[in-house]
Amino acid sequence: MALDPRDVALDLMVTSARFTRFLRWHSGARDMDANWRALSCLEERGPMRVGEFALQDRLSQPAATAKLNRLAAAGLAERQVDPSDARACLYELTDTGRAHLAELRESALAFFLPRLEAMDEATRAELSGALRTVERLMTDPAPTCTPAEAPADTSTGTRAGRDANQPHDDTEGAR
Repeated sequence: MALDPRDVALDLMVTSARFTRFLRWHSGARDMDANWRALSCLEERGPMRVGEFALQDRLSQPAATAKLNRLAAAGLAERQVDPSDARACLYELTDTGRAHLAELRESALAFFLPRLEAMDEATRAELSGALRTVERLMTDPAPTCTPAEAPADTSTGTRAGRDANQPHDDTEGAR
């Protein structure tokens, strides 16, 4: 029997949202949603301007500015003048931010790792393959999605779909 792509898509969306809530609740990482993805983005990409961060984190520029300013106020990120343009700022992960991100990951691992260790090797391999497939869904351009259908990037007035081939962390801290 053929699987309906719509049903699979809905199941994936619902399950991934449930997984994030489940992991956050049971791991004690209460600020996972608020900070994990942002800190991971800064860790993976290095220093970046607000507009680039907004695009990567799928936020409006004002929301990205507020998030980065909150991280900076907490000492998790540092705001500095962009050496290529003194009118612009770059945000970079601090050592405190790296340590906090490591704590978030360890907290989640402490809860979740025993569940994975209890699985047989074949099930873990199946899960690993499924995760690679999900990652491709997020990075490969959708065959039916034209730039006009992609969500607008409010920081530049362009469409977010134009960077569909660039990897980004839009997984609520899966890394």
